[in-house]
Amino acid sequence: MEYKCSILTPGKPDPIPKGNMDKNEALLFFEKYNWQEELKRMDNLPEDEIQYSPSIHFDDLTSKKSIELSIVENKVGDFLFYIFYLCTGQNLKPFI
Repeated sequence: MEYKCSILTPGKPDPIPKGNMDKNEALLFFEKYNWQEELKRMDNLPEDEIQYSPSIHFDDLTSKKSIELSIVENKVGDFLFYIFYLCTGQNLKPFI
């Protein structure tokens, strides 16, 4: 599988393309991404200049499905990841 990668960074209104990568490169990119630096950048910006929490977005070029991983820090300093999964054009049934 091949993925198109982009990042969303605090203070930048548009995604920043990072190119195409295979699944191993995508996993390594996620693991090595400097999440703490991005959170510090977000802490130093005025609230009205923050468009996104630090995020990495991957588009599967074959299936057209996407996943986005986003991080926030809670009040006691723990890091929390949000995961968004997008699959368009699918016949989805309600969960409940």
